[in-house]
Amino acid sequence: MIIFLHIPKTAGRYFIKHVHQLSGLLQLPGYPTQCTLKTKIKEKSPQIIGGHYPFEIQNVIEANCFIYISFFRHPVDRWLSWFYHCNIERKSWIRRTINKYNRNEKKVLRACYKKLMAHNVMTRQIGGENLRNISHLHRGGELINAYAPKSCIGGHLYSDSEMEEILERAKNNIRQYYHYIGFQSTVDEDIDHICEKFKWDRNGSSSQIKGIVKKIYFDRKDKDTIKRVQKMNEYDLKLYEFAKDIKDKINARPLPNNYLS
Repeated sequence: MIIFLHIPKTAGRYFIKHVHQLSGLLQLPGYPTQCTLKTKIKEKSPQIIGGHYPFEIQNVIEANCFIYISFFRHPVDRWLSWFYHCNIERKSWIRRTINKYNRNEKKVLRACYKKLMAHNVMTRQIGGENLRNISHLHRGGELINAYAPKSCIGGHLYSDSEMEEILERAKNNIRQYYHYIGFQSTVDEDIDHICEKFKWDRNGSSSQIKGIVKKIYFDRKDKDTIKRVQKMNEYDLKLYEFAKDIKDKINARPLPNNYLS
């Protein structure tokens, strides 16, 4: 089984849209329970699943053989993109906070920093938080739509030693189970390479990531803003650099013979 571990705001939807074989990708809308996901897996017997799952989802669906694919994005850009996405969601915590502080960006950022909103998501998602901490979220969770670690959207604060352990798990999971690492900044090139490796077909030709032109709420040139976002995502910055260093080795890894069984 191929598991596309979709990290939020890393061009995952663009990837799915532009690969023909992913048109039938099993993605459960809403917030399914573990029982629902297991039932759907048994009903459809998919070779590929994808979603905002944490690593170790293979244990929930009882996959015997599996490989992982993910896209990465620079943590500061990913967080700011996530922030804007939440900003336009009417029921989101971010939207309510912005209104509460009358759009004062410094106060909003301090509130996000205090609550550690969506901090180190790449590290914790690939690190695979203990399944006891993974829960079916209520609507309005605004980040993860299935088996989301609670701390992905709120203020679950890990100690530095705990985050170091999660970071090392994430690195080991990439070393052992990943067969392709892509990047949002080179998504079209990566899609071409993925299609070549997996013998997939691309939908249409390469094109830029398109969307409504939006103004990110925070000033990307403001040093204080960038420092706060970097501090919130310091372990994601470490994992991002690790992923860049190991990308060529992972992407050259041959596929196991039984990975679709």
